[in-house]
Amino acid sequence: MSLLPEYEDAEVSTKSLYEISLKHQIEKLLFFREKFVTSLNRPRYTNYVEPDCEYFFDSVINNSAALAEYYLPYIIYSIIGTTLTPPQRPWFSKFKNKCGEDGYQKAKSALFSKYEIGILIKSTSIDNEIYLKKCHDLFDKSIETIIEGKYDIVFTLNNYIKHNSMTFCYAPLSNTSDDKCKSNLFLSFTKDQCFMLEDSILKTLISSDLNETNNTGEIIDINGMKFTNKGSIGA
Repeated sequence: MSLLPEYEDAEVSTKSLYEISLKHQIEKLLFFREKFVTSLNRPRYTNYVEPDCEYFFDSVINNSAALAEYYLPYIIYSIIGTTLTPPQRPWFSKFKNKCGEDGYQKAKSALFSKYEIGILIKSTSIDNEIYLKKCHDLFDKSIETIIEGKYDIVFTLNNYIKHNSMTFCYAPLSNTSDDKCKSNLFLSFTKDQCFMLEDSILKTLISSDLNETNNTGEIIDINGMKFTNKGSIGA
């Protein structure tokens, strides 16, 4: 049920459309994830996975990135609700870029204005300011996961994979503490292509002079983020 009162003239058909679309995207992502995990853990006698495992991994990253484009409309039309008529399609990529240009609060205010979020037409018993604040709070809580920065790695990887012939077939095997075999999938990046990584932590990591770190297990601090030097693994 949306935050918007039922008696307001909400676009019910649009709400249902985005709910169905998001459900389909999540199910598709889970499908590819299961296929990827199964293919990664398939018995093998080499440090390299089969091509289908690479394809499934590519699909997981691509669908994870695409999920954000379906989630923002879901927040607007289903979680919160709007009286906007006729409905318009929101674009997460545009909202994200706006956040980068103007800051989150200004981008959010522009989004609320464009899609008429927090506006009551028929209600006489609900304080408009209180309702608007509830909309802002609910939007902040709902969007936090994909806007706070932790999800950026998914967008970065997806963009990089789309424009580069990235190698991610190398997955050396190791034994866990409970004597089980584990596949460790590695992603390969090159300095000459790191411009595709924008201003991400991956770009900073690849551009850093890691030759200064010679001790395996040593903690590397890059812009306040901690990384562990694993040394040379396999061949």
